[in-house]
Amino acid sequence: MTDEHWWETRREGERSNEYLARVLTAMHADELATNARAYHYDDFACPPEIDDGMPQHRLLNDLHRWARASPMVNEARVNEVARAVINGEFDGTVAESEAWAKSPEGQKTFKDLMGG
Repeated sequence: MTDEHWWETRREGERSNEYLARVLTAMHADELATNARAYHYDDFACPPEIDDGMPQHRLLNDLHRWARASPMVNEARVNEVARAVINGEFDGTVAESEAWAKSPEGQKTFKDLMGG
């Protein structure tokens, strides 16, 4: 825990998806944590069959759907995580962005954006 959140903040070198999964697991949102570990809410590594370009919106929708269906949910914690998502707490890091930019997918994207 920190003064800022009820959960431990991102550990050094921790990927965004693992950080998010750790927080979701602490809330007992196990299905969402599994999705996070599978990059469903990731800025750079979302599987193409899921990627709609809006991982944070999908995460918020899934989080609120889970909260409505879950008995004994701690609404204050859900709302705090939702605010953190909106404020970018679980967004990809600079290191993740740079790794993606160097990847074949990132290079192809830049090439396509530059018109070949």
